[in-house]
Amino acid sequence: MSESSRSLSEILEDMVSVLDQLLAFSREKQDAVVRGDVASLEDVVRREEDALRLIESLEKERKMLIGDGPGQAPLQKAKDVTCLEKAVRDKILLLKTINEQNQRLIAKSLDMVRYELGLLLPKNGYGPAIKMQALRFDQKT
Repeated sequence: MSESSRSLSEILEDMVSVLDQLLAFSREKQDAVVRGDVASLEDVVRREEDALRLIESLEKERKMLIGDGPGQAPLQKAKDVTCLEKAVRDKILLLKTINEQNQRLIAKSLDMVRYELGLLLPKNGYGPAIKMQALRFDQKT
């Protein structure tokens, strides 16, 4: 029991650490969107993808350890494990909130781009085609 709890504690501590990284990435994405810095945004998204793969791996490891499936008896948990699980849940909720804010920022940015394009482009499409006479070249050389 204590070895399982210790291992579970280690997994949860790693999850908390990776979630902290994801929170930092979400804030970096927010700054990049506000600044309109596409290169920074792409860089953060790449790093975020690596962290997401790691969190998925940790979650699989956690599920294997506690037998998280139908018909499985719940594992009796130590206080530190319960506190770590609460920390994981809290960080996930905070991450969800920040990601929703980022989504709204991106939607507003897209609306602004559409508005600016509307100012630049004629209202009836790209405008009438200009008819040009065929070019004739003098073949004298």
